[in-house]
Amino acid sequence: MFIRIEVQRKNQTLHQTWEFTVIDHTLYLDKYRLDEVIPPKRKGENIDYYNRLSDRDSNLHLDNVPLPEDVKEEALKQYISKITVKKWDRN
Repeated sequence: MFIRIEVQRKNQTLHQTWEFTVIDHTLYLDKYRLDEVIPPKRKGENIDYYNRLSDRDSNLHLDNVPLPEDVKEEALKQYISKITVKKWDRN
């Protein structure tokens, strides 16, 4: 089973995105992206980028990726929301 979790934070000037993958019941940071928010006529400029699977595409080292507590909590909340609880069906 593959589960991907994405948490986004936006303000008037910046857009941050964290992407997590669940492996063995643990959320691992896969990607982080920090973009400038600019008028819709232009494409946003990427400021910082981390990709676990592609070091050469990253301009940010994992140790420098911000991971605030509220982002961790939101990722965990999203993961928990994907879990279902059922009774065994005897049929």
